[in-house]
Amino acid sequence: MKEKCSNPQGGIDISGIKISRELIQFNWLKDAENIVPGLPFFRRMAENRINIVFLGIGGDKKKTFSFCCVETEYFDQVEKQMRQNPEIIKNVEIINSVGTLTLFPHQSNFKLLGLVLTELGRNGLPIYGIGTSISALTFSTKYSLLNEAIDKLGQVLNLPPNHAPFRPEFRVKQV
Repeated sequence: MKEKCSNPQGGIDISGIKISRELIQFNWLKDAENIVPGLPFFRRMAENRINIVFLGIGGDKKKTFSFCCVETEYFDQVEKQMRQNPEIIKNVEIINSVGTLTLFPHQSNFKLLGLVLTELGRNGLPIYGIGTSISALTFSTKYSLLNEAIDKLGQVLNLPPNHAPFRPEFRVKQV
């Protein structure tokens, strides 16, 4: 039996929202040396066992871009790698204090993507990256605006009653 939703005026049914910890986002445009922009950075993070929390790659015939997010606690290690290996920060933009919101399940519903983009744009909330999996839609925005984004999305999405966004209680760390 389906529970009543939080938005009686209509909207799209989802089961929940997950919020990330505070992250740092790195954005790259394609350079001539790498097919995947940021590839040297990704290799260094793997070598140093620094988790990439959110990763996206896209583009068209003229330009390619990629982005990734790492937890803020790793910034000193990342900064050290950047100083030692200047090639990993070629053509990079760094955005401090971002967070991700994950909506699930999306059920292959493109209307959900359009609704999220429209609602966040209408309210002046930035979107720094978008990703999807088989069951979830994730986007990054300014960390300090995550609660506002949830409030705005709650006006157009149907969530189960008494839903509270899932916040990470534990973390898996590479050793």
